[in-house]
Amino acid sequence: MKTWVTWGWREFWPSFGIAFTGLTSEPGQNVTLPCRTPHLSVPIRAVVEWFRLDLQEGHVLMYRDEQFISMNQLPSFVNRVDLQDRQMKDRDVSLILKDVTSDDTGTFQCYVVQRGTNDRKSTVDHISTVYLRVVGSSDGHPAMKCRRLTQIQLNFLAFFSFLLKSIVKDI
Repeated sequence: MKTWVTWGWREFWPSFGIAFTGLTSEPGQNVTLPCRTPHLSVPIRAVVEWFRLDLQEGHVLMYRDEQFISMNQLPSFVNRVDLQDRQMKDRDVSLILKDVTSDDTGTFQCYVVQRGTNDRKSTVDHISTVYLRVVGSSDGHPAMKCRRLTQIQLNFLAFFSFLLKSIVKDI
């Protein structure tokens, strides 16, 4: 597995940085998609959500109240994902994706919702965007290689995602 770009970004979210990472893997490997939240005061009150940008409905992983939520999970990720550390020590909410295939190539995003108490509102933090590229073929046939995203393309993805979520929230 190769990591080909990592970049912190603070233009639109000044309270924390968003990490952009690109990973390359071969079919059949287990891959860790990194995500570390800058502030996680009470892990038991946190909701961790991983999404794939190009897949419309459902989530890759949702973890709430110390358990995985299977409702609305994308079928291709059932029994193939886990958190690197379910206790979220050191604020680590990285995703382990098992037995990757070429269909897993895409852009993943990690969000952490810190649920509020009676006197505090909930906060939603977009922590990490990871582009995973799975190259090679498990059946011995050549696979199509994807080009890596440029920094400008990653910036555009993050900005567009931010705008889209803002628009949807206002509707």
